[in-house]
Amino acid sequence: MVAITQKDAFAIAERATFETFANCYLREIDPGRDADDRGADWVEWCLEGEGAVLRAKVEARSLCGPHRFGGVWRRGLDAPWGRWLPVEPLDAVAGLLREAYRRVGAGTRCTATRAREVELFLRVLLSCQAVAANVARHAARPRATGFIAAEQSIVFGHSFHPTPKSMQGVTDWQREVYGPEAGGAFQLVGFAAQGSLVEEGSAGRYSATRCMAHMARPQLRAGERLILMHPLQAEALQLDPAVDALKTCGALRPLGPLGPAFSGTSSMRTVYSERAPFMLKFSLPVRITNSVRRNRRHELAAGVAIARFFRRTNVLARLPRLRILLDTAYATVTIPGRPESGFETILRQNPFRGPRAGSAVTVAALTGNPLPGEPSLMETLVGATPGPDAGTSWFADYLECAFVPLVRLYDIAGIALEAHQQNSLLDVAGGRPRASFYRDNQGYYLAQSYRPRLETAIPEASRIDELYFDEAEINDRFAYYLVVNQVFAVIARLGRDGLADEARLLAMLHRRIETLAGECDGAGRRFCRRLLERPTITMKGNLGARLFDVDELGGAHGYPLYGQGPNVLFQAGSAAAATRAHAYSH
Repeated sequence: MVAITQKDAFAIAERATFETFANCYLREIDPGRDADDRGADWVEWCLEGEGAVLRAKVEARSLCGPHRFGGVWRRGLDAPWGRWLPVEPLDAVAGLLREAYRRVGAGTRCTATRAREVELFLRVLLSCQAVAANVARHAARPRATGFIAAEQSIVFGHSFHPTPKSMQGVTDWQREVYGPEAGGAFQLVGFAAQGSLVEEGSAGRYSATRCMAHMARPQLRAGERLILMHPLQAEALQLDPAVDALKTCGALRPLGPLGPAFSGTSSMRTVYSERAPFMLKFSLPVRITNSVRRNRRHELAAGVAIARFFRRTNVLARLPRLRILLDTAYATVTIPGRPESGFETILRQNPFRGPRAGSAVTVAALTGNPLPGEPSLMETLVGATPGPDAGTSWFADYLECAFVPLVRLYDIAGIALEAHQQNSLLDVAGGRPRASFYRDNQGYYLAQSYRPRLETAIPEASRIDELYFDEAEINDRFAYYLVVNQVFAVIARLGRDGLADEARLLAMLHRRIETLAGECDGAGRRFCRRLLERPTITMKGNLGARLFDVDELGGAHGYPLYGQGPNVLFQAGSAAAATRAHAYSH
């Protein structure tokens, strides 16, 4: 534990808020101008709309991840030799935010733009406040280990998101109970529904409602089935007139809190109990970072279809270091005229019980920034490994668990995974990666080129068009989620902690992709060649999504959520080729 006062917690949160916003701005809006002044490294941005230049000290640069920033200063555009004046981090964010809107609006301003600007700054402030509360909370308690501790340890959030901890639709006291960082525990709320109202599906022996009843042990009447709800969603549903009508006619009975205590995982709407064989994923009436979180009808069917695919085939037997947490069952209450009622509940396998609860950690926890004065989780794990090359050998093991099997799965089956940091977990028993886990039924991409063979194994998937994508689109998304979001973040963390050299790790990754391309002969091979041979790579525009107030799960409404940025793997390959040519010429 480290001693951090409330005042210090806010100062830490404010600096972290500037850092994440500035990294987004640098990636999506303006890379700025690098400057070297009095031996210090700086990046400068021109705020033309305000007639000023903003300068931030760069305390650590990354080749593929976020930079670490220090203090921020400002001076007038018309005073190039004027004095630099210090700026509070949130004031600097406000300046960058206004300049971003000026640029994306081609210098024009209107009431709608100003409203979005105010809304985004509100989310920035909410996120900053949440980070400050997280810092104070985590500084006051001992550091825990294990699956749920890692899920609840992500104090600062996504390094390339302008509002990584923003949440709208919950009160402070609700966040203390249901927010994962608070470490709270709560019972789920039960509803007894007439069987005729319930729609459910399962890839296993038992239905979702039977599994929920086994966990919660409710008192049901003849013909009723149990649906469990997150307390926040249950409260929202009971204010719905259509739900109230079902209650009035006796077709739906609220049963109140039932069953064991659950805790929020890093996604908040997926909840975990060591006593339950399933984690449950709910819709929530809460806007978390980019989106209001809802389970869509096609996602329910998709999760079960994919679970059936893996149970009917031997694909995972060919990938012994990859585990898929299957979304094996779902249930919902149907309301006529609505595609979703809000009762949509997904049951996900929960292997993290007993001894296995202690060794699996989300990659987001490994790559996350620690509190000041504490080592990161990555440093704690890798630092326990003896040897001068502990970081590089750990990274090599990581690639064989978390990168290679996912590319091979794509090559064998035509299934790519939205394997960003939060969806990916590592079994790190003994401190080293032994296997990886993937979760989330929203993140399956099935290649159209593999459709005939996939539908032979899962004919029911022929009715779920939302699952299928052209390879070009899959390769873009897969490059972002697996490589940019996850692998590059691991490289950046190892570099920031002084555990390995980033350039060396990128060269290792490049060589492994080259080898892997030769080991594959289908979609995986084409994906690897694309990674190595294109000068650009896909980046997700989280700042852009916020600038235009896009709910990405509800549709982008014409705004491109993904763009292209410099591909450091291509650059690493070019540098290696130049080195080989130079050595040959001599």
